[in-house]
Amino acid sequence: MIKFTPKRGFRSASASALLLLVGTGAAHAAAPCVASSDELQAALTNAPKATSPYTIRIVASQTAYQLGPSNDFVYLPNYTTFAGGYAPGCGSRIEDASNTIIDLGGYHLGLFSGDNDNTSKFEFDGLTIRHGNFFVRNGFVGVFSDEIGYIIIHDTRFTDLNDDSGSAPVTLNAIKGAVQMVDVQFDHLKQTTADPCAVHIFPENDSTFTANFITADLSNGKDFCLDTSSEGGTFNARIDNSIIWGSDNAGPDVSTIRGIDGTYAGHPLNLSTHNNISHAFIGYGNAAAPVAQLSADPHWVNPAAGDYRLADVGSPAVNSGNGSAGLGLPARDINNGVRQVGSHPDRGAHESPFDDSSVLVVKSAADDGLDTLRAAVTNANLYGGAHTIAFQLPSCPTVIYLATPLPAITSTIIVDGYTQAGAAPNDSDVVFDASLCVLIKPATSATSAFRVSSNANGGTNASLSLRGLGIGGFGQDVILLGGSNHSILGNQFGGTANGVDLGNSALSDITLGVDADSFMIGSFGPANRNVIGGSTNGNGIAVQSGVASDTDHCQIVNNWIGFAADGVTALPNAFGINLSGSGCSVYQNYIVGNSIHQLWINGGNDNVVQNNVVGYNIYANHLPNTGVGILVAGNNNVIGGSAMGAAPGSLLANIVGFESGGGIVVSGG
Repeated sequence: MIKFTPKRGFRSASASALLLLVGTGAAHAAAPCVASSDELQAALTNAPKATSPYTIRIVASQTAYQLGPSNDFVYLPNYTTFAGGYAPGCGSRIEDASNTIIDLGGYHLGLFSGDNDNTSKFEFDGLTIRHGNFFVRNGFVGVFSDEIGYIIIHDTRFTDLNDDSGSAPVTLNAIKGAVQMVDVQFDHLKQTTADPCAVHIFPENDSTFTANFITADLSNGKDFCLDTSSEGGTFNARIDNSIIWGSDNAGPDVSTIRGIDGTYAGHPLNLSTHNNISHAFIGYGNAAAPVAQLSADPHWVNPAAGDYRLADVGSPAVNSGNGSAGLGLPARDINNGVRQVGSHPDRGAHESPFDDSSVLVVKSAADDGLDTLRAAVTNANLYGGAHTIAFQLPSCPTVIYLATPLPAITSTIIVDGYTQAGAAPNDSDVVFDASLCVLIKPATSATSAFRVSSNANGGTNASLSLRGLGIGGFGQDVILLGGSNHSILGNQFGGTANGVDLGNSALSDITLGVDADSFMIGSFGPANRNVIGGSTNGNGIAVQSGVASDTDHCQIVNNWIGFAADGVTALPNAFGINLSGSGCSVYQNYIVGNSIHQLWINGGNDNVVQNNVVGYNIYANHLPNTGVGILVAGNNNVIGGSAMGAAPGSLLANIVGFESGGGIVVSGG
């Protein structure tokens, strides 16, 4: 074993000669597929004999790969890649720092390259490197020619690393080339010496450093250090969209970005920073005025336990980055999540699920996770204001199965199923020919799909609009108990939509009650009609006794209640409309085929029922109707005629027939 202890600014002729000697040897098979600690160790041992490029592919595993003391000094071919996240056999991979862990066993890992082939490159991608000391040096200044070195790190976490023999826990040295980082995390780094650096980047001979979307939690006041060169030249650095912070807020000064000149004053360090969370730059160097810098707690979930996701929408890192210029926007974050969720990317290595967009797009039929209906409702509630939920699902139709009710709605939300490709509203007077692509059903049993709670429970500022959905099978498909300005237009409840059986709701398709103010179920024109049926033991529409409204704010208009989309077949509820509330307008609906009563004014007052067809389908044929067509038990309800007492006229009259219990029956009031 060759023992080598790297120092800042190391350069000697003997070291260059050593690199040349170690670099000679027979070619070895490239791109090993590593699935055990022994195989990883063998890949490192064989590296000096391998051809370039040389890729070590590492299979994802819940068990860490263990390395030991034999890796103090490893010479690598000029183009070497360490890539984690592979499936067994290495046919495919998922780039996720959490799925491939290399444990250094508390020892030093030093990786080197440079043999006068003009350019060397190291890449680290999709890894967690922990428990030891990590040093990488690429390129050198030689007697005959120089070796340009690049160190590229993507989707990688460095954790539980310590100082060793005078070097920082993580030390990266590139010569005449660049150090580049994207989606990288540093945490739980232990620097116990007087050296101020937990992460130490030092270039030589006109090198550059770029960091984009990194998270660094640096304890005990230690810093993220950028060093100048002993070999001359200019060092240009840029850091964007990153969080460099200390969750312990300890030390003589808080952790930040530091410029180091050592004994090399006169070699410029130029730094620019954009959209970072960090304290002010300190130390040697020319730091341009920071752009959009914030100095505030990033609200990590649990830094002590290594969880550096963003905890809440109050985090200053959420939706505040900028990937449209400068260093650009990666497609994924450190754990292979979609990088931009919301109007802007988050700062740091982890993208949160918090979406502040006014239009929230559902792309997945899953019940939970990113781009789901549940996530869209959650984000709309979190940010408040008005949001439209649109759909880009993979096919039409797509069924979204809900295991539990969606979050109770507390903001203004428009859920528009007609935004899905292939969807189209009804345009017929004799059938409901809408193409409904977004269908919502319970996975097993769930009390509701959409719910607005009473004002006492947070529903005060809620407003829900539903368009172009097929819903069925819940206890109550839609419950509106609070809020205002609700609308349900162009939907189907129960029956078959686009070849899918929606199922039957147990209690009601639509429930309105308690504090709900100003709602419209259906409206004029074929596109706004709802088909409401299949609540075989309950109500098509239930208006609870707590509703005390007026005909401008409580409207049930132009719906088909109790029969199917074909305009002919019964799709019965037990009660078509169960109207216990007061002050509602029931206008121009077809109510037919329900198994008990078609319209029951169940103690409600001051309701107006006009221009409805009760007991006949769209072709004026009667369906099996039992009970009463319009059963009235309440005061001051108007059935036909005019609420102002004027002559009724045919425009206001109801057509009622073929009811076994009577057409219109006043049982009280």
